[in-house]
Amino acid sequence: MKWVKWIIFTFAIGWAAVIGLFIIVNLIDLTADFNKMSKKEVTAASLDYLETKYNEEFSILDISYSRPRGDDHGTFTVEAIPVKQPEISLHIRANERMEEPVDDYIEMKWRRDAKEMLRPVIDKLFPERLGYFVNIGYQPEAAEHLKADTYEQSALPREHNLYLFIYPYRDNLEEHLDEEYKKFYELYQYMNTHPLGEFSIGINYLNTKNQEEEAKRFEYEDLHNQKVIYYFNLDTRTTSHQQALKSVDGPGDMAEFGHFPYKN
Repeated sequence: MKWVKWIIFTFAIGWAAVIGLFIIVNLIDLTADFNKMSKKEVTAASLDYLETKYNEEFSILDISYSRPRGDDHGTFTVEAIPVKQPEISLHIRANERMEEPVDDYIEMKWRRDAKEMLRPVIDKLFPERLGYFVNIGYQPEAAEHLKADTYEQSALPREHNLYLFIYPYRDNLEEHLDEEYKKFYELYQYMNTHPLGEFSIGINYLNTKNQEEEAKRFEYEDLHNQKVIYYFNLDTRTTSHQQALKSVDGPGDMAEFGHFPYKN
């Protein structure tokens, strides 16, 4: 019977260890959150950070906190808007004491500026469209230009990247490719002669018969499932595209960058 008692004893010790470890982990988790600031404190700290850094008034829209189980530190994510430009949404990320915060205000501001800069030419060339996106990227060494008032000023050294995605509608596209080459050529010339930094253009044509279905995908940014019937892709940073652009002498040469999607 001794071996039975030994098994029971060993089993009990094992469970006690598991329960003890569970309690310790949870106590560590609870202790880790003791230093977390309240939402009121986070709001005050976020406003002070933004208004000191940018010398303008902001409003806080949302505050969220996350900490992976077992991690010593969590992260606050704060969504805010500048009062005078409420169409720009920005985010701050910082630890539970709101130390060493980082934000994307300038990037979001540049994105808005670049989108508005391009709107007239896109309205002219692609009036019938699902929509268009503009994203901004920049290299760490370009940080000295981050304080520029507008994207146009910041992009002068061409150290930034602009990504433009357009989703126009076009029926019977194969019969009208020459017209689309002209539009693409004009858009390229416009972007190449304006201070936009290095840039990438993606034009993804959609059929109007799928208009309602595509609009729902666009609303939820489900762009990978768009039923593209033809697309242009040009990236001024890509060596092969740089070489191809040297031979561009008119709209017809833009066919080099056009493709029909692969079909099984």
